[in-house]
Amino acid sequence: MADSSNSNMDNVVKSSTESGSSSEASTFTDEKADKKVRKFQPALLDAAERRHFLHEMVKSFPQSIKDRITVLKNIQLEQIAIDSEFYKEINNLEVKYVAKFQKFYDQRFEIVSGKFDPPEQDPKWKEPPCDENAKGDHDHDQAFKDYKNLTNDSIGIPSFWLEVLRSVDMVGHLIQDHDVPILRKLIDVREKCGEGNSFTIEFNFEHNDYFTDEVLTKKYFFNIEPNKKMPFQYDGPIIWKSEGCLIHWKKDMNVTLKTVKEISKDDANKIIFKTVPRRSFFHFFNPPLEQNTESIDKDMKEVLNIDYDLGLVFRSRIISRAVLYFTGELPELDPCACNEDESDSDEGGAAGGDAGGDAATAFDGATLGANLLLSNQCKPQ
Repeated sequence: MADSSNSNMDNVVKSSTESGSSSEASTFTDEKADKKVRKFQPALLDAAERRHFLHEMVKSFPQSIKDRITVLKNIQLEQIAIDSEFYKEINNLEVKYVAKFQKFYDQRFEIVSGKFDPPEQDPKWKEPPCDENAKGDHDHDQAFKDYKNLTNDSIGIPSFWLEVLRSVDMVGHLIQDHDVPILRKLIDVREKCGEGNSFTIEFNFEHNDYFTDEVLTKKYFFNIEPNKKMPFQYDGPIIWKSEGCLIHWKKDMNVTLKTVKEISKDDANKIIFKTVPRRSFFHFFNPPLEQNTESIDKDMKEVLNIDYDLGLVFRSRIISRAVLYFTGELPELDPCACNEDESDSDEGGAAGGDAGGDAATAFDGATLGANLLLSNQCKPQ
């Protein structure tokens, strides 16, 4: 009996062991299967592959299910039409309120330019404490040297717009040393709504030694209607075109060009002088002439996206909140502000960098985008 009992126990143990092994093997097989399935998750594919995969998936369905999907997509088109109406009303509201904001921009211009000296006021807000440990290794005294001679008799707010633009990550990376003396003469930036779906950013300058223009402009055109070729990609208005302006540079004062010496290809003993483009913020007013996204390469498309994003950043953030950039409240909250560690560790670009997005509020750094725009500035148009 004992032997029989032991034999039965051995069988139980053996059976249990085999069951455990079988369970482990099954689990291992399931994990391998899961990994294979995960490899084909649509979210892990690039856009073109994902679209192809999902189209093939839908094509494999029975006709009755495909018919229901067709109905859902027709419903989606109706919803997109309502979305378009919504954005049209939003645009009408923006036009209405831009006009209301003009009086505040007029007041700001009068104060910044020194045309009006306002009476002293007590602040209507509570100033948050500043982190004294956030100074870093920067030489602040060197940066402040241009303002050492300011007194209570100084007029307006010197270099207001220069410092505003230098404090916006995406714009600041476009500003070169040779741009600074001109931007010190910038006394106003504002938006004007144009006819149809367009807006213009106006830059007003004091008399300066570089160009004769008092106002430089950049005009942007946008579509509110869905693209008929790709209606399902509609996500609100998009800018489709920008127009700069001709800058009337004074003789030998064009900061977007430089003269370089080259050895003649025909005569090694002969030195020739050649004018070539160089990096400058003022290329902002000279966007690419060809803006048909179907006929330009990937890099130029990216340049256009950045240019359009710059227009939106000026329109929606810089113009309306300039003083907050000037005093430092906004940069740390700005979605365009790059991570300090990332920008410090980035080498090879004009000013460090990170990647730009497709919308004004979708930048993740934007310094790489600025560098890409800068690199294309130096290519002949």
